[in-house]
Amino acid sequence: MFLSNQIPTLSQPKDKDEIKSLDQNKSALLYTINNGKTTLNQNTSPKNELYETGLISMFMVFLMYYYGNSIVASALSPDARQDDWVTMSSPEAILVISVTYVLFVTWLGPQYMQGKEPLKWLKNVMVVFNILQVIFYGYIFYLLIAGGWNGTYSLKCQTCDYSNSTDAINMLHGAYWYFISKLTDLIDTLFFVLNKKYQNISLLHVIHHAIMPINTYFVIRYMPGGHSTFMALLNTLVHIVMYTYYGVSAMGPQYRKYLWWKKYLTKMQITQFVLVIIHESQIAFIDCKVPSAIALWIGSSTAMFLIFFLDFYMKAYKNGKNK
Repeated sequence: MFLSNQIPTLSQPKDKDEIKSLDQNKSALLYTINNGKTTLNQNTSPKNELYETGLISMFMVFLMYYYGNSIVASALSPDARQDDWVTMSSPEAILVISVTYVLFVTWLGPQYMQGKEPLKWLKNVMVVFNILQVIFYGYIFYLLIAGGWNGTYSLKCQTCDYSNSTDAINMLHGAYWYFISKLTDLIDTLFFVLNKKYQNISLLHVIHHAIMPINTYFVIRYMPGGHSTFMALLNTLVHIVMYTYYGVSAMGPQYRKYLWWKKYLTKMQITQFVLVIIHESQIAFIDCKVPSAIALWIGSSTAMFLIFFLDFYMKAYKNGKNK
C-alpha cells in the first residue's frame, strides 16, 4: 500500500508555546513507520535517504561500467552484426543514461516536485505504459524462444552463434530488444517521482534499474546469444507477470483485491535469481567455452540482487503484516 499523503489539518495556533508544539507535531507527522523502518512521507523532502541511495547507486554504475569496459571488452570482440545499430556503437551513451537516471530519481526529480502536488493525471498513462510493457516483453520472450530456447539450446553449455542463420538472428534481435527493455524500465521510477511515491525508490530499485542497462549492453554487445540469454529468458517471463501486476495496481484501489498474489511474484523473482546463479556457476565445473568473464558477471550481479530481494521478502512478508 502507498503511504498516505494527507497531513491532518491543525487549528490556528494562539500563542508561541502552541506554535512550537504544533511544529513538533507536524514534524512527527512527516515520518511513517514502514516495516519497522522510519521512512519519509510523500509530502516531505526525502533528501537524506535518497541522497544515500543515489551515492551508492552511482558507485555501482561506475563499477559495472569499469568491469564491462575493461574486463569484458578486453576478453571478447564485439559482435560485428550490431556495429550500425542504434545505441550499440559506443557504451558511453548508456553510461550517461544511467548516471542521468540516478541523478534525476534521487536528486533533481524530488527537488523539482518539492512543494508540488503529485501528478494524479498520470494514472491512465501508467496503465497504458504497463500494458505496452507486457506486450513488449511478450515479443522478446517469443524471440528468445524462437532463437534457441525451444529445445535447441543446451542448459549445460551453450556457446553463442554469431552467424546470420534464422535462429541466430532471432536470438540476436531478442537479446537486443531485451537490452532496450532495460531502458524502458527506467520509466517506472519517473512515475514514482512525479507521483511523489518516494518510499518506492529504494536502494534495491535504483541499483537494479541503474546498472541493468550497462550490464545488458556489454553482455549483448559481445555475446548476444547462447548461455547468457538464459537469464534474459527468465527475466523476461518475470517482467510479463510483474507489469501485469503493475497495470492492475495502477487502475486504482478498487482493483487491489485482485492482487493477492503479490507475495508469489516476489517468490518468482527470487526463484529466477537462484536458477540463474546455478546456471552460471556450473561453467566453473565443466568443460565449456562460454567466456568466464560473462558468466562471472551475470552470476555475481544476480547474487547481489538475490540478497536484496531476500531482505525485502523477509521484511515485507515474515513480520506477519503482509500475508
